[in-house]
Amino acid sequence: HHFDALAQSLLGSYRVIALDQRGHGLSDTPAQGYDAVTLAGDLEAIANNLGLSTFALLGASMGSRVATVYTGSHPEKIDRLVLVDLSFEMPAAAQQRMIQGHLTRQRAFESFPEALAYSRAMPQRSRWTPEMHREEIQHAVGQGPDGKWEWRYSLEAALQSLQQAPQDLWAYVARIQCPALLIRGQESDVLSIATAQKFSQLVKDCRIFEVEGAAHGVARDNPARFNQV
Repeated sequence: HHFDALAQSLLGSYRVIALDQRGHGLSDTPAQGYDAVTLAGDLEAIANNLGLSTFALLGASMGSRVATVYTGSHPEKIDRLVLVDLSFEMPAAAQQRMIQGHLTRQRAFESFPEALAYSRAMPQRSRWTPEMHREEIQHAVGQGPDGKWEWRYSLEAALQSLQQAPQDLWAYVARIQCPALLIRGQESDVLSIATAQKFSQLVKDCRIFEVEGAAHGVARDNPARFNQV
């Protein structure tokens, strides 16, 4: 549901399919398999199950790593690629900041309003509108048998994914053949300008756009500009 606003803006022209990756949303949470290669295998299984011959692919943050591996492994399947704040060459400081953010995040809430208030107080969500917070929390937390509300994503999944974020995926980038759009939050500490430029040098048809008023969470920080780009 993170891309619901984008999906609504595209529905007049596209069939839009969004998936919950393993360990996230309503998908299963196996004990392992949160590296980009395994996650790209999940995407391959989904694409094959849906009978998708060719399609456009968008991935943000962890999804950008998955999309990079999938497109490099199956260049004939992807006709357009959009990567949002590419994260496979994430600086160590950003990696540690995100890991600590998950480790220190409150995991359970007594009520939905408490979870909503927690979201509104998160510094990285300071640009979000009240409607965005409510929409996000409606899908991001669920009520357990004990009546408490908890994040749907697995902490262990997030930590395993972030620990593998620095994985070198440049060999997959070199095999990308389709037009690519690289979107960077202007205030991001995850995707450096140098990494974006290196990517554009390896992919023949690549455009880079910086979204102003946005950090790593581009789609939420500045949704109007993100959807336009």
